[in-house]
Amino acid sequence: MANLHKVLERACNKTGDKDLAAHLKKVFGFLVLNYPGQALQKFEEVSLLLKEGKDISKYLRIDDDRNYTAVAKDQAEYITEMQKRFAGPQPEEEGGDIPEIAPVGFVQDLRADSRQWQWAGIGFGE
Repeated sequence: MANLHKVLERACNKTGDKDLAAHLKKVFGFLVLNYPGQALQKFEEVSLLLKEGKDISKYLRIDDDRNYTAVAKDQAEYITEMQKRFAGPQPEEEGGDIPEIAPVGFVQDLRADSRQWQWAGIGFGE
């Protein structure tokens, strides 16, 4: 491991003022602090921005300071409206029984029908 560190320190840019070990320390430090769950996806972008001396905060959003109160209010109103629409039947009188819901649709048993038709000599086979 010590040999690797020495090799990385000797790997410099064309001008010789920046070594690879220092650059990787900066990149990994930034990724660990700001993008621990997305380090692999952000590695190249962060490395390029640091290498070019750019201000990373202009390119990569570090803090999420958006206001979500309006979105949350709309979401709460939507949920309330949908709960009303999907509520089951209510008892007609207080303490009474809830009326039974009739089936919405009928699904025909095609296999049973097919067997009956085959018995009569009409059918497409199994």
